[in-house]
Amino acid sequence: MNKNLFFPVLCLSSIMVSSCGKYAPPIPPEVLAPKAVYDIEAMAYERGVVLKWKGNTDDKRSKELKTMNGYYVERACLQDDDLLNASIDSNVSTKLDYKVLSIVNDNQVSIREKLREDAKNRGESSRRVKVPSEKLKFNYVDSTIKYNDLCYYKITPFNQGNVRGDESSPIKVKFKGQDSFIIITSKNSSKHQKVTFDN
Repeated sequence: MNKNLFFPVLCLSSIMVSSCGKYAPPIPPEVLAPKAVYDIEAMAYERGVVLKWKGNTDDKRSKELKTMNGYYVERACLQDDDLLNASIDSNVSTKLDYKVLSIVNDNQVSIREKLREDAKNRGESSRRVKVPSEKLKFNYVDSTIKYNDLCYYKITPFNQGNVRGDESSPIKVKFKGQDSFIIITSKNSSKHQKVTFDN
C-alpha cells in the first residue's frame, strides 16, 4: 500500500470502529429509583395511626419502572409541644432522626409482567397493559405511637439494591386518639385536619 494512503485509511478505520462500538454511559441506579408516592392520607383512631398512599409506576426519568421492591415507612417523634399549631418546618422535619417502622412490599412489576404475558398468550397487544389501580394502593397501621406523642412520618419507595426513590412530604401527627391533629404537607400547601371519627 502506498505509504501516503496508509495513515488516512488507518484513521478512517479507527473512526468507523469507534462509532460502531460506541456505548451509551451506564444509567446511575438513583435515576432508575421510583418517584414519590402520592394521594397520601392519614387517619387516627383510639389505638394508633393509619397511613394510606398510592404507589408510583414511574422512575425518576418518568419512564416505566423496571424493578420495584416496596416502601420504607419511617417515623421520628418529638417531645416538644410547641409545634402543635405551627405549619411543618421543612428544615425541622428533614433533620429529625427517622427510624424505619416497617417495610411494605410492592409487587407491581411482577404483576404487570404477568398481565402482559397473559395478554400475549391470548393474542392481544400487551403494550398498553397497566397495573390495576387497586394493586397500587397501600397502607400501614402504627399501633406503637403513644398518647400525646408528636411525630413525623415519611414514606420512601425503593427498588433493586435498596436504592431509595423520592421520599414523601412529611406527615405530622399530634396523637390524641380520636382527637388527633394531623398535618399533611405538599410542596405548595399544608392540609390541616382534626381527626374525629368512630371506630
